[in-house]
Amino acid sequence: MLEFTEPLSQVVFVEDYFQLVFQEQRLSVFSRATVSKAGAATQQGEPGFCDALVQLIGQQADLTSSEEPFVLTLAFESGTKVQVYADGNGPEAFSVHDEYGRFIVGRGA
Repeated sequence: MLEFTEPLSQVVFVEDYFQLVFQEQRLSVFSRATVSKAGAATQQGEPGFCDALVQLIGQQADLTSSEEPFVLTLAFESGTKVQVYADGNGPEAFSVHDEYGRFIVGRGA
């Protein structure tokens, strides 16, 4: 089962995707994403999206169940959610590399 055992330590922006790094685990998000806090949502590409992700550094995250149109939902201890849409441009919505060398791929639509 996929779980993040350490708090978020880095946010890396790479051309057309981003990574959330939890010490030895790295979540790469290739599909569209949104950050939601207190009922307000910021979509990837909108002003404030990158800042909203960076503000999560130092917080623990848990995977929660996702419903359409999302394929992945992370709930952070502050109540902020990062949700990944299932409608990516490629076959992968996200991938996770963990400290044991495992590589997990989440499929989009």
